[in-house]
Amino acid sequence: MFVRKNLVFALLTLCGISIGCVQSKTEPAYFADLVIVYGKVTLDGNPVSGATITFIPADMSQSGGIGTGVTVISGDYDLTTPQPGSLESQPKGIVPGNYKVTITKLQMPDGSPVPEGTDDAMAMAMDAREAIPAKYSDSDKTELLVEVDHTSPFVQNFELKSE
Repeated sequence: MFVRKNLVFALLTLCGISIGCVQSKTEPAYFADLVIVYGKVTLDGNPVSGATITFIPADMSQSGGIGTGVTVISGDYDLTTPQPGSLESQPKGIVPGNYKVTITKLQMPDGSPVPEGTDDAMAMAMDAREAIPAKYSDSDKTELLVEVDHTSPFVQNFELKSE
């Protein structure tokens, strides 16, 4: 009797664990509409590396939300639509629509990069400053407006000027 109770308990526990651990593979409907977006960011003709580029929907009711990416040493970027989960599973691309764009990059007062592994709040406490002019980096002041159409891939380069 004791063995049977333990066996039943073990089976019920395993069933509960397996049911509770199964995640839904259902993706949001807008995933089918995602357009691959990539390009290059330069400032005064020089590639900008380590900058965060964010596409913010002009109409916040637009499905899909923001798109974001980080530039590499050559200034190239590609966008993902952030979703809960691991970074490796983030969907590439964004939903077509109108976006205002911000490009931000913190640097130390001497112009050196922020130490790797330092979050923005810690960098600001270390007197880090925005390296990109406010007309591109401030979401309230940005002059960067983009209409992403259904053409995939959609290439959008940004040639920023410090003046």
